[in-house]
Amino acid sequence: MKYDVLFVHPQNYGNLQTYLKLPSLELCQISAVLNQNGYSNKLVDCFIDGHDIQELDNMLPIESPRIVLIYCSEYNHINALHTAYYLAQRYPNALIGILGMIVTFIPEYLLKRYPFIDFVLLGNADYVIKDILERDNKLSCCQDIKNICYKCGGKIINNGMNYNYSLNDLPTSNRELYDLKKYHFHSPEAIVRSSRGCPSHCAFCNKTAYSPLMVESMKNFFSEIDILIKNGFNQFFFADDTFAFTYYRLLEFCDYYRNHNYSFRWTSNLRLNDITDELISKMKENGAYRVFIGIETLNHKSCELVDKTQNILDLESRIDILKKHKMEFHASLIVGNPGDTIEDLEHTSKFIRKIQPTLATFNTIKVYPGTPLYDNPDQYGILAEDMMWFENPDWNKRPMIYTKDLSPEQIAFYSKKMMVDMLI
Repeated sequence: MKYDVLFVHPQNYGNLQTYLKLPSLELCQISAVLNQNGYSNKLVDCFIDGHDIQELDNMLPIESPRIVLIYCSEYNHINALHTAYYLAQRYPNALIGILGMIVTFIPEYLLKRYPFIDFVLLGNADYVIKDILERDNKLSCCQDIKNICYKCGGKIINNGMNYNYSLNDLPTSNRELYDLKKYHFHSPEAIVRSSRGCPSHCAFCNKTAYSPLMVESMKNFFSEIDILIKNGFNQFFFADDTFAFTYYRLLEFCDYYRNHNYSFRWTSNLRLNDITDELISKMKENGAYRVFIGIETLNHKSCELVDKTQNILDLESRIDILKKHKMEFHASLIVGNPGDTIEDLEHTSKFIRKIQPTLATFNTIKVYPGTPLYDNPDQYGILAEDMMWFENPDWNKRPMIYTKDLSPEQIAFYSKKMMVDMLI
């Protein structure tokens, strides 16, 4: 069969393991738009099975698609580039495109450096592939399409980002693009999302720049959950950057959950400052079993430096609320946050051991394109072996970003020490 669009989700570089193996919601949404408009599409998923590029040959359709679109994250960036090169040789008449959180902010760099990539999608690009197909695959006719950067006539053209639609305008995401049985076998917990963007503006995160805050209706949100329940899932990770960003939003969810007799369990991201006795009680009563909290640092001045709006002084009292309601919590910290010193890391290690979160992750500092830390490293005391660390084959072996206060060796040491300290 000849497909209009071939999606490819490469495996993580070096088969790097992540906390959860989750499909790309972006590809599922683009697929739904294509289906709605009569365009055929297929996914080659190397991610769930760990297939490498050499194994692609037996997985690809024989006939060339019109467009190949490759999902790219920090974890598979290197493999995504290798895959793009391979597919450009395999399908010389197809347009080769790439999308993802990092590539959105470096499109000109990618198109100059990698001649086999024809275009880069920018931010929320749900309709862009459909629009290209409607122009008969001619990028020269795409001047009016936002959220794309592309090559045309020897030039690189960036049309910029714009959002003139609501999430409620989109068709229900095509979750069957992926083999759901394989994902269910890997984990009974599926990913869903009721919003995009984030109400916070942390200097180390590019989510705000990637998308404005956009919210979906609860009816549409639950319609996608219904599809996943029918496919055997009974737990969900709400991947909103912060799900209960207002108490009213949480009440909307709880009313729908209760009135329609749902009983699934769920976990979500939650800001420290949003934790109240009332909010956690309401979440717990309506299926929540765990929250993910980006604490990042216990240094109040460091929080101010990176615009992390949270009150560290009452952190312990917020954690006590979670424990009171027997709510599991996953604490996430950045080892090497701008402004932190060895003394801060020692204090953090002792504190995490004291509060005993259900899970804790100690992530070494990284800088992401699209963030103030990446654009103005000197302002934050950021130093780097390689600012393009995600293209360096050694990025998952050692820290490549560090600070004037903490060396790469110190960051590497404390990321391991803090984990060990928590467990003993």
